[in-house]
Amino acid sequence: MSRTFLSRAGKRRIRAGGFTLVELLVVITIIGILIGLLLPAVQAAREAGRRTQCNNCLKQMALAWHSHHSAYGFLPTGGWGWGWVGDPNYGFGEKQPGGWAFNILPYMEQSPIHDLAKGDSSPDSVGKVLDKTVSIHFCPTRRRPGNRYTPATYFNATNPSSNMVAKIDYAANCGDQARNEIDPGPAPNDPNLLTYCQSNTPTLETGLCYRCSKITFAHVTAGTSNTYLIGEKYLNADAYDAGTDAADNELAYVGYDNDVFRTTAWAPMPDTRGYSTPYIFGSAHPGGLNMAYADGSVQFVAYTIDPTLFQKMGNRKASSR
Repeated sequence: MSRTFLSRAGKRRIRAGGFTLVELLVVITIIGILIGLLLPAVQAAREAGRRTQCNNCLKQMALAWHSHHSAYGFLPTGGWGWGWVGDPNYGFGEKQPGGWAFNILPYMEQSPIHDLAKGDSSPDSVGKVLDKTVSIHFCPTRRRPGNRYTPATYFNATNPSSNMVAKIDYAANCGDQARNEIDPGPAPNDPNLLTYCQSNTPTLETGLCYRCSKITFAHVTAGTSNTYLIGEKYLNADAYDAGTDAADNELAYVGYDNDVFRTTAWAPMPDTRGYSTPYIFGSAHPGGLNMAYADGSVQFVAYTIDPTLFQKMGNRKASSR
């Protein structure tokens, strides 16, 4: 601002315009306050967008489960165990060693990835799928799509030389029991390998997908709108890119394993630094997590949900309600 004053000679002079130091500090302070008020709103808007994107990822996968059911009469099988990778040469039933994430690839417009080993079940050929990341397997709030390290090795697939493989931020509901994996599956030299599921189908799992499962919607007597299908899995917030945490140390396309299956025996919780558990559902979102239901809908479930109710939503059987 400008100011006028008289010189000793009585002549009128005009001082050059400008701010005093105090006025400048006041302006800077006001700008800082405005930015401080605006930043949380911007962050909240961004998180709302990321949460919606995560919701859409789950929606696409849930619809793929439904397409699988329409094609084969049952939901994707859970495969054999963590030692086995999906192999397109063994179909979609009990002979398929890979789990749900592998089996729904053709129904997410990912047939080229699913069919990489078509006609050749050698470990080198099956191993081609290990580093094939699918973008909708990742929640944008948590981490970017991309391969991460794995310390694991597999019976029927050769690891890439870098040991960098495809991961996933989502897990199938295997039930309300306290376990979400059993063992690596049959040994590769097992003479009864292709009939393994006939004598090893678990009876304790109450969810929609687990080892050797062939669940149909008719089995969901609790109601498809009352039963979880898949949801976001909990991860240690310090280990998003490590690949060695027990909850994230395997491949997305393995069989029954806690990296791709979770249980509702415990209430969900937000990703937490320094705390690891391979059993529960959870997310990087504030307030709750996205869960897809057996009817194909996706809802945001609060971390404060009653633990007993959450557990029941993992059981497909009406008798447990």
